[in-house]
Amino acid sequence: MAKYPENVDELLRWKFENLYMVDGLAIARESGEPRAANVALIGALSNFLPFEESVWEEVLSETVPTKALQANLKA
Repeated sequence: MAKYPENVDELLRWKFENLYMVDGLAIARESGEPRAANVALIGALSNFLPFEESVWEEVLSETVPTKALQANLKA
């Protein structure tokens, strides 16, 4: 498995003015579904996209299996 440099946030901040570090796995674990890390990251990204939260929830409802939906919404 590839390893990131220990100072990856410093390296990225040097290149990008607006950088937000998001621990998607920690958010997913808090939701009760560690496999929802990708949804947690997309959820963080959605704060910067021009669509309403209801659209996000609708898409999740249509694409995520019912048994995992609540944990994904929480993430």
